[in-house]
Amino acid sequence: NSSNPNLQNIPRSPIVLQKDGERVELSIKSMYVPDEITDWLVQVDYSQVELRIMAIQSGDKTLLDYFRQGFDVHRYVAARIHKLEPEEITSEQRTMAKRTVFGLIYGQSAAGLADELGISVREADSFLSKFFKEFPSVKRWMDATEKKVRKTGQVETMFGRVRRLPDAQGSDEMLRSRALRQAINAPIQGTAADFLAYKKGQIWADMKVRGLIARQILTVHDSILFNVPQEEIDFFIPYAKRFMEDFSAVPGIVIPIVADFEFGKRWSSMKKLKDEEIKKIEKSQFSWTL
Repeated sequence: NSSNPNLQNIPRSPIVLQKDGERVELSIKSMYVPDEITDWLVQVDYSQVELRIMAIQSGDKTLLDYFRQGFDVHRYVAARIHKLEPEEITSEQRTMAKRTVFGLIYGQSAAGLADELGISVREADSFLSKFFKEFPSVKRWMDATEKKVRKTGQVETMFGRVRRLPDAQGSDEMLRSRALRQAINAPIQGTAADFLAYKKGQIWADMKVRGLIARQILTVHDSILFNVPQEEIDFFIPYAKRFMEDFSAVPGIVIPIVADFEFGKRWSSMKKLKDEEIKKIEKSQFSWTL
């Protein structure tokens, strides 16, 4: 899938080669390392950004409250649907809730969800019905978006970027169904892309003004990869976290947009930083070892 090379598609999992009884694992990502003037790779990734955007777009009070309180949203969604306490939810129930929510983001039908979860269409339809009963604002937003795209042939992101979907107004049922699914996905996934473009441009300019050696080198989907020298790392991590999470200038952002950080010597083996570790970094109390 890669050419020239296409760095969006470099696989995380190792490639396994077998010949004459010999087995060799080759990790392509392990070949990507900091350059000669830096020491660390730092990756910034927005946490559950598409789900956060769906909560904002729909205005669902329950979902918004989960994010404001920093809850495990998928666990709490599963608890609402199954009428259980969050601590009673099994990993399978949490996974089903997670896949259901992300299925909605991608405009997935009950049949698509059934195929994804390995359950019957009837079970999937029942699960979706329970979800919409507990989170009715999501269904109202989806219905309003579908109505709008049928009328105007387009949808917009929160930043006003337009996605034209003329097939939503056409007579071909297959193309129309696809366009209606895209109408749900485009404002969410498109806004996530806007978030990243907005912040990566801002931080690039700010880093330049500050004269940092650290450099932004790559974006992959919802993440940005940086090269950072050892002498700047204690400053860079807390600085970048504050910068990447600051959406105070964007109207309508009513919940935190959280950025997760990883660091490493190779792209294949990045270690995730917890919030308490980032606080230690800010106080220069963190040990930079892997």
